[in-house]
Amino acid sequence: VDYNACLLDGPDLRGALLDQERMLDDSVKSMKRVIDSFNRVRETGLSHSEALLAFGRAISELGAGSSDSTDAGKPSSSVGALKAEREMASFFVQLSQDLEYIEEARRRWLANSQRLFVDELNSQRAKIKAFLSDTRREYYEETRRFYHNQERALAKAAPQERDMDVERIEYFGRTYEYVKALQFRQAMNKSRFFEIIASLQSVWKCFYQECNDNLGDREQQMHHMNKSVMLFNSSVESAEKELDENKQQLLSSQLLPASLRTSSGQHEGYLLLAQKKLGIPTSWQRCYCTLTLESRHISLQPYSPANPAGSSAAAAPISGVVSSVTEDTSSGRKFTFEVATIEGRSLLLQAYSNSNFRAWVQALSGQRGSVSDEQLPGQADADRLIACLRALESRGLQEEGLYRVEGQNREVEELLQSFVLGGSPSNLETVGERVLSTCIKRYLKRLPQPLLTFDFVEYLINSSDPANDSQSHRPLAKLRDRLSTDKLPAVNRRLLAELLQHLRRVADQSAANRMPADNLAMVFAPTLCWPRQMNLQSVQLCAVEGKQLLLLLMQKAEELLPDLFQSEASPTDDAASPSSDVESRAPVLRQASGDDIIESANKSSSFGRGGSRLHRAGQLAFSLADGPRCCAKTLYPCRADAEGDLSFNADELVYDVHRIDGVEGWCCGVIGGRRGIIPLNYVQML
Repeated sequence: VDYNACLLDGPDLRGALLDQERMLDDSVKSMKRVIDSFNRVRETGLSHSEALLAFGRAISELGAGSSDSTDAGKPSSSVGALKAEREMASFFVQLSQDLEYIEEARRRWLANSQRLFVDELNSQRAKIKAFLSDTRREYYEETRRFYHNQERALAKAAPQERDMDVERIEYFGRTYEYVKALQFRQAMNKSRFFEIIASLQSVWKCFYQECNDNLGDREQQMHHMNKSVMLFNSSVESAEKELDENKQQLLSSQLLPASLRTSSGQHEGYLLLAQKKLGIPTSWQRCYCTLTLESRHISLQPYSPANPAGSSAAAAPISGVVSSVTEDTSSGRKFTFEVATIEGRSLLLQAYSNSNFRAWVQALSGQRGSVSDEQLPGQADADRLIACLRALESRGLQEEGLYRVEGQNREVEELLQSFVLGGSPSNLETVGERVLSTCIKRYLKRLPQPLLTFDFVEYLINSSDPANDSQSHRPLAKLRDRLSTDKLPAVNRRLLAELLQHLRRVADQSAANRMPADNLAMVFAPTLCWPRQMNLQSVQLCAVEGKQLLLLLMQKAEELLPDLFQSEASPTDDAASPSSDVESRAPVLRQASGDDIIESANKSSSFGRGGSRLHRAGQLAFSLADGPRCCAKTLYPCRADAEGDLSFNADELVYDVHRIDGVEGWCCGVIGGRRGIIPLNYVQML
């Protein structure tokens, strides 16, 4: 079920709800069949147990007399025979005891199965039946009451539009909650059913000890299945949070008062159609209207959400090609307009609100809206977001729970407004670290479409493979193509590259901030990947596939975005004088292990005291040389001229010092928790 369709409450949603309710009904019947089948197993097991116990008693009685005889006064040959007889009788008794032990275990198994399986399954059936009986009845009563109130209000000469909008918002929230409750009931029903079956299997394993040869494989299989169930439950929880955020986003959007949806070149929504006699409106019928923008073809399907089973199927749709639309003032009702078709038909229609009326007239007149749901972030938006990333990196990388713990909502929204309104954030140095991190996530989440775009997310969902736990089944070449400049807009690619570098720096400080790459991927997956159609299955897939994709992007950024992370090094200008300034773009510094990636945005760097000047005429990619990593002490103070350089005072310690391949006179190290570039003649190795 598409959660976004709750706002429109159209025939597709109602049909999907009926299908979902039928699925729950079918699951109740299926569980009843499972219970009946197990009851037959239980009855058969008890009968089998009684027969085996009688068999064991008969065997025991067979050798009881021989075991009572003694060897006194018997010849030696007779003594041997009697001993052999007693041994045979003892075997019969032991076999009887073994059978009794096994059947006692069988009875315990059947009793435990009754308690852990049948009783639990009956309880689950009762919960679903109560949900379908009570929740469904309450919701459909609310639906009938809502549409009755809407039509009664519209029949007035001056309907209270504000009250109608408030009621519509309340009803939309109720529809959203019912859809979510319906689908989550079905999802959790699957999980609970598996848990009940798993408990039954555990009882079986205690009984069937003779199957030890297969227990190892079953243990491994159960371990794998338990991990799958944990992942399923985790994705359900993530989906629930995502859907609640989607609800709030829909409630605050401009679509709500209009009750008009635009998708795939179509406008859809409810209108009231006048039924005329002798040219005079006598009654009004609710219709679901679909307008194709390109061909201007309009279709009106008589339909009532309060009675979905008996409305759309009974009446044929009214269709035609729009030739003109004019506002109507003769009917005595507000929000009415007349549509003429080239087939000669005249349709008198009424919208549900003033905003709804304006939107329909604009669409029927052939005018396109100014706001597109495919809008992308602009260059100025990217600059402002990158400024927040830089401010956070300057002081907040060691903040515990970074990106997991939310900042104060009021401060976050104030900072976020500067993005929405197009202004520049003022004095980011005074903004708290948690406020910055929360604002970054919310800004990315509130884009009209994900940073990776809906096309990429659809590819992610359609190519998902449940048999794989990672993205390794997707060839890197295909992912690189999906992230190329002709598939992903330039601004999106730039923001993605900046964000990946930033997340790597955060993960490098995971010992302090408790946010390793796995945690960051879990937090940012719903921020960068959400589906166009918000149904439970697609949200769950995005939660799982998005996390694995983000981990892969953080690990393979150089291969997937080669033009943004790496380029061929420009030759060094050996003829240039030591004092000349040569502009250069930001090189990416990469350790030999491929972990720490440092971007230096300096245009030129110069150092005194006999220090050499590093000239870079293009974007260079350096790797750190192999060899021992050592410590050093700074000899002189230095102020960084560019972002990738380090500032320091004299007599400070530099840790993890590396030389840089192909670059003389420079090294890379860590001072005060920050990694950057340092001139070699400013430090003394220890």
